[in-house]
Amino acid sequence: MKAREHLLDCVKSEGGRLGDSKALEMLSARLEQPISKGEYEEIKEQLISLGLVEKGRGKGGSIQIPKQIQNAPGQADERNQAKVMKQLLLSIRRTPGALAKM
Repeated sequence: MKAREHLLDCVKSEGGRLGDSKALEMLSARLEQPISKGEYEEIKEQLISLGLVEKGRGKGGSIQIPKQIQNAPGQADERNQAKVMKQLLLSIRRTPGALAKM
């Protein structure tokens, strides 16, 4: 696993937002070796350029997962979508002359 994937996992495990100092500490612990501030900034910039995180607000700096990624469909959304589709098909089947198949 690459360092940037570890950093992304750290951010996700903290609810999608993480201060730079805490992120550096967590990343060093995950990699089981000290990471310099320069190395951390390089990894952070890679994630930002890939669009996986964005700079957040904070005194010492922070990163966060963009809202469009946080709101990406998950398993709960898929179940809800299946439920809506089933209801939609039932209503179409009740329409005279309409044909609907799943």
